[in-house]
Amino acid sequence: MAYSDRWNYARVEGVNSMNLENNIKDIINQKLEDGTIERIVTDQFEKGVEKAVGEIFGNFGNGTKTIKNQIESVVIPFLEKHDYSDYVQKLDAVLVEVLQATTAENRNLLNNFKELITPKASDTINATDLFGKYMNKVAMDVTTDDLDVDFDGGLNYESVCVTFNFLEDEKRSWSNLTTDKLIFECEHDEDMNYEILLAKWDHIHNGEWNIVNSQIVDIRSLRNMTEFEIFIMTLKQHGTTVILDEIRGEDEVIPEKDPEAKWY
Repeated sequence: MAYSDRWNYARVEGVNSMNLENNIKDIINQKLEDGTIERIVTDQFEKGVEKAVGEIFGNFGNGTKTIKNQIESVVIPFLEKHDYSDYVQKLDAVLVEVLQATTAENRNLLNNFKELITPKASDTINATDLFGKYMNKVAMDVTTDDLDVDFDGGLNYESVCVTFNFLEDEKRSWSNLTTDKLIFECEHDEDMNYEILLAKWDHIHNGEWNIVNSQIVDIRSLRNMTEFEIFIMTLKQHGTTVILDEIRGEDEVIPEKDPEAKWY
């Protein structure tokens, strides 16, 4: 390309650039005058503020954390000091009303639930008292198949033999935890047999045993639990400890079921 041609090309390009700049300036001046740019800036600013505030008060924002801390500092002490005994009484009244209108199956479920949530006054219980509760269970639920009728003391089934024993498990030499069992057995009906796993730490020398678990698996079986099973679960739930005032015992239990009349 000749020198003159290059000069003319550059001059044309320069003119075009100036025209473009002038056009841009004209457009900007026009948009400034009609408020378009002002509206765009305002709109974006509002969006920016909204996003920032949203992040502050989001799930993990500092604003939310601050509000939560302030609310907790007021609400939690109130909840801790509040007396809920009135609500327990109301719940008890509601349960009584529901019990009166339910089937026998649901009535047993609600009765068991009511027993489970009722506070227990005693912190300890003797092994012999547990045995007494077990004897009541046997009297109510033992099978009377193959039992003779005793006519001497009234019309009753003959008594059945029940026992309890404290069974010591083998302890590991390296462990500070002792776990043993309290076994309740009925000679006539094996379905009445019951065991409770007890445990204590060696450094605690108060002679009291904690109920670790029992034959009760989970609370979903409340409907089918007996009064004795609910009693044991309640003791465990409330942290009642067992005192081994005796390590074995034996007694006779008369079934509560009345003998059926037979005509010959």
